[in-house]
Amino acid sequence: MQDSGGLLSACVNASCLSLLDACVPMKYLLAAVTCAVSADGSVTVDPSHKQLKRTAAEVIVVFESRHRTVISTQTHGPLKQEKLQECLATAKIAVEKVFQFYRVVIGKKLSKDV
Repeated sequence: MQDSGGLLSACVNASCLSLLDACVPMKYLLAAVTCAVSADGSVTVDPSHKQLKRTAAEVIVVFESRHRTVISTQTHGPLKQEKLQECLATAKIAVEKVFQFYRVVIGKKLSKDV
C-alpha cells in the first residue's frame, strides 16, 4: 500500500464504503476531502504527497450526505479564517464527486447481486 496523499480522507471514504457494502444501517453517509493551501494562498483539492510536503496548511473536511453539512474538520499548519472558508467551499463542491462515486459503486454491486 502506498500513501500518495490524502490518507485520512481515503480512510474515511473507504470506511463508509465498507459499511455500505456490509449493509450496515446508517442515518447518512460520510465523505471526506483534503485541501492543501500553498504559501501563495492557492487551494488544491486532493493533493499528492509531494504537494502536501510543499504546502503551508492542510485541511481535511468530512461531510454528511443529506444536507452536505460539515461533520468534522482537521487542519495542519497556520490558516486564516478566510482561507478556511475558501477550503470549505471548495471541498463542498469536490465532495459531490465522492458521493457520486459511492452511487456508482453501490449501484454496480446491487445490479450484480440481483
